[in-house]
Amino acid sequence: MDSTHQDLKSENLFDVKDLVVVITGGGTGIGQMMLRALIANGVKKAYIADLSKKDQIEELRKTGKGGNLYRYPPIGGPPFDGSLKTAEEISSGMWGASEQEAEELLSTNVLGYYYVSAALIPLLSKSKNQPQIINISSNASFSRQAMLGILYSLSKAAITHLTKILATQLSNTNIRVNAIAPGLFPSELTAGDSNSKNQSQLDDTMGLNIPKGRPGIDKEIASTVLYLASKHQQYTSGSIVLIDGGVLNQMPSTY
Repeated sequence: MDSTHQDLKSENLFDVKDLVVVITGGGTGIGQMMLRALIANGVKKAYIADLSKKDQIEELRKTGKGGNLYRYPPIGGPPFDGSLKTAEEISSGMWGASEQEAEELLSTNVLGYYYVSAALIPLLSKSKNQPQIINISSNASFSRQAMLGILYSLSKAAITHLTKILATQLSNTNIRVNAIAPGLFPSELTAGDSNSKNQSQLDDTMGLNIPKGRPGIDKEIASTVLYLASKHQQYTSGSIVLIDGGVLNQMPSTY
């Protein structure tokens, strides 16, 4: 054994060189944080794709090309922050999202993940480079409080469970399936806008009620995706990695 323990140095433990990655929503927010981390650490190729429609996903499966488009996070109804008390208020809040908005949200957050997985599984199965699916869920998928609306939480819970189902279904293949469940991070969903580099900034007051006392930062997303994507992390599949600063420790949840 090498007495200098070169194999245990961080650049080797979190080695993602030669990986080919496809990131949906990689133009902004958490997707962009993941993309920058993977590129900075030497992935072979990185594709950014908006794959919210089945025909776009089929095009990626056939040609390996996806449109570099960003889709603003759709509306999922008003957040249920405790201000809606009566049955009538809660019902009215649920009706607050139009049918079109509901369909767009579920299409992007549920069917998009479902069909992307279906399209890429055959390609992943041919890889000899530790293929993996990493989904982005949310701490909202575990909270019994509808942080960003019931529909949003519903859609993220679907992603969380899809991750577990696929990990089980693919357990006899070489494909691993995991998910990251972030809390509050800068994105157009939480900040409402982005700058010329498609990066978002949160107001200084946001996150003060989080046990950590602040929102998450890009390095926390980066270190998590490098951990999961590393060639040397083959023992993790079916896991949901929660990074929310301790928010779920303060509320009823199923995590």
